[in-house]
Amino acid sequence: MKLIANMAAPTLIPHLFWGVCALIPVILIETPFVRHHFQVPFRRALSLSTIANGFSTLVGIPLAWLLFVILTIPIVLGADHFAHGQSTIGWIWSECLMLGARYRISPQTEFLASMILIIPYYFASVFLERWAIQNWTGVIADSRPLLRTSFRMNLVSYAFLVIVLLLVYAHAQRWV
Repeated sequence: MKLIANMAAPTLIPHLFWGVCALIPVILIETPFVRHHFQVPFRRALSLSTIANGFSTLVGIPLAWLLFVILTIPIVLGADHFAHGQSTIGWIWSECLMLGARYRISPQTEFLASMILIIPYYFASVFLERWAIQNWTGVIADSRPLLRTSFRMNLVSYAFLVIVLLLVYAHAQRWV
């Protein structure tokens, strides 16, 4: 597998762009969880959810993506070395996960990349949103119940995102 300088960096942009686009529905989905957890008025819960989700989107997506790239490079290089450049892992890396690395990517490939990358994004969101609420908002909260709330609200919002991805994929052939 050939490593091309700066090949991976442009692939972050689509993920960050769609992450920002998903902010409004995600904030609206997670606000009731925040409201219930802190027993605060809707506007305060909306504010907390916006702060947490803004932080996890703008910091978490690039951070999770970078960590994912760093961790998979040795795996891909090793797989390609032992398979003499013909490994499935190398193909998944170059064709699927490097969303945007090639001029034209099929909807199936984009879908596969998005479904794989949503996993590290979920975990980054859970921990970064808990951290943001606990450290930046002035709200005093016990860490464990807040972490459980963060897991739950992100589970619901990410389930929504997966459903949206499935619907987009199901209709992608009609757009081609």
